[in-house]
Amino acid sequence: MSDETGECWPSVDLRHFDSLPSTNDEAVRLARAGAPEGTAVWANEQASGRGRRGRRWVSPPGNLYLSVVARPALPLTLAGRIAVSCGLGIARSLGLRSKWPNDLYLAGRKVGGILVEARAGAGGMLDYAVVGVGINVLSRPDDAPGAQPAASLLEHGMERPLEGLARDVARAILIACRAAPAPEWREGWESVDLAAGPIRVLQDGGDWEGAGESLDEDGALLARVGGSLRRVTDGDVSVRPLRPGG
Repeated sequence: MSDETGECWPSVDLRHFDSLPSTNDEAVRLARAGAPEGTAVWANEQASGRGRRGRRWVSPPGNLYLSVVARPALPLTLAGRIAVSCGLGIARSLGLRSKWPNDLYLAGRKVGGILVEARAGAGGMLDYAVVGVGINVLSRPDDAPGAQPAASLLEHGMERPLEGLARDVARAILIACRAAPAPEWREGWESVDLAAGPIRVLQDGGDWEGAGESLDEDGALLARVGGSLRRVTDGDVSVRPLRPGG
């Protein structure tokens, strides 16, 4: 299928389930069995959804839980690009903001997140990347002390039929994965990502403050601290209080 410009859209094979333990687990199973790029697993709810760093992802019915099989021509060493590129692509597609490395924001609150699981193939190249995304459509978790404030599409008048949303997000993921190997994959990052500016980085070795300035070629965040750049590859990045419009 192509649009009016003649550009070919990625093909999406959307597989719907009433309930799954985890859409990522099912998509990984399919990827290992040889499922082609564009295979997408969508569930009404998850019993064991998970987010970054093994955190539990609360998954009641009414929200989007989707995992997509992608097979980008990318070395495993550059797999960190995928979550960032997909965050940018989904944010642009839905009119949201992203936050390095894998969060989606709406009106200053977290509305979704991304989890990437990848496996190397021959020659150190990726065999597949499974990109999982959860988006709060009809409901959101209650704000808990220390947790990121959450939002839903519904409360901002942006709710969508889930099947159409799943297809649009799957296409955005596939387009972002196809773009990830290109040298210009990070162009426009600073206009979409909330981490491009004042941040606080929370790491096991201690917290520190700086300013997100750019991305490394492998997807790491480069933050300016004093007169030097510090490379961020782990930990949590806080942008609270958010800048106006974030």
